[in-house]
Amino acid sequence: MSTFLITVLAGLIATSGMSILMWAITRSGVADADMIRAIGTIFTRSEKSTFTVGLVTHYIVGVIIAFAYVALISVIGYSSVAGAIGLGFLISVAHGVAFGFVLVIAVAEHHPWRDSVKPAWRLRSRTSRDTSSTAFLSVLSSASPE
Repeated sequence: MSTFLITVLAGLIATSGMSILMWAITRSGVADADMIRAIGTIFTRSEKSTFTVGLVTHYIVGVIIAFAYVALISVIGYSSVAGAIGLGFLISVAHGVAFGFVLVIAVAEHHPWRDSVKPAWRLRSRTSRDTSSTAFLSVLSSASPE
C-alpha cells in the first residue's frame, strides 16, 4: 500500500477515534464536547445539517492533518513502527490541547449563533463527584467574558 493511502487511512482512523472520544465526553455529561456539530454550525445556518457538514469538515481536516503528522514524524525520526505511533500519539495530545483552546475561542466567541453554543469547557452540572480539575474548569468558565 502506498504512503499516501496509509496516511489517508491513518487520518480516518485517528479522526474516528477523536470523534468517539468527544462523543463519550458529551454522553458522560462531564462537558459539552460536541465540536462536530459546533463546527458545522459555522458553515450552515440550518440546524438540520450541522452534524453532516461538521462531520465531513472534521474528517477532511483530519486527513489533511495526518499528512502534517507524517511530515513532522519523518523530520523528527523514529526507529520503529511503535516509535512512530508513540510519537504520533504525543504530537496528537499537544495538538488536541492547543487546538481545543483555539476551537473554544473560534466557535464559542465568534460563532454566528453565539447564544446557542456553549464553550466546550463549560460543565453541564455540578455534582458531588467533581474533582479539582472540573472545579478548575468551572472557574475558567465563570471567568470567561460573555
